Amino acid sequence: MYKKMLVIGLVLLNGCTTLSSDDDFSNAISSVSQKANYITVEAKGITPIENDSKGGFAIKNVSKVVASFPTKESSTAPDSYIAVELSYFKSNNEYTSVSIKNKQRSITMTAPTDETCSEHCTVTQHFSFPIYENELLSATENGLHYSVNARNNSSQLNFLIPAGYFEAILEEQKQNVATVKNENNVPKQPAVMTSKPVEMAQYWYNEANVEDKQRFAQWAFENRKSISTQLPATSKSLDMLSYWYEKATAEEKTQILTWLLNK
Repeated sequence: MYKKMLVIGLVLLNGCTTLSSDDDFSNAISSVSQKANYITVEAKGITPIENDSKGGFAIKNVSKVVASFPTKESSTAPDSYIAVELSYFKSNNEYTSVSIKNKQRSITMTAPTDETCSEHCTVTQHFSFPIYENELLSATENGLHYSVNARNNSSQLNFLIPAGYFEAILEEQKQNVATVKNENNVPKQPAVMTSKPVEMAQYWYNEANVEDKQRFAQWAFENRKSISTQLPATSKSLDMLSYWYEKATAEEKTQILTWLLNK
């Protein structure tokens, strides 16, 4: 948290830009998270191409793929899915299912349905549906065609997400799974023993409120070479933090400061 305050010169801005279907998808990935036995690749939202819809049309469609892949042969990963934000005129019936290659599957509502009215009333549904590994693979060649179906088949909206979007996801998966395997092959280093001053500084820092954390971090960095100013002990946490920091050796102070930077 205080790395931003203490290390100057690096600011990361994470945009939430929606991709269009004619993008080159070189920046299609929003995030990659790594767990013990799998990774999850979350792509950015994309506006798919709408083709030959029946009984209505979409005012807005933002679709986002969240794909999980096991990193070990014997492990499993959570189901991959596509999250959709779909807006349409209220005259259409509510959409209740999705079809891929004429095979219907149910949708899961992920947020309450919104309705706004001015000259016309529009409805926005938020839902997700599963996508399977073989569909992810085949979509890298032909893209993914999916249909959103209303009750009683009164309306069907047809969409296409281009192949390049899925190529970016699978390429990210390959790179990250290879990295995880390489990391697993690196011999484990012996655990570093934590000294009492370092252990207690970490403990009292975690007990402190946000304001006290900020005050201690700033004071500790200002006094990283030697204690030249005293930290006012306005709370039990600050009192103990300053006590253990002053007790720490130069090496232990470095460990505490490094730990703070990584918070």
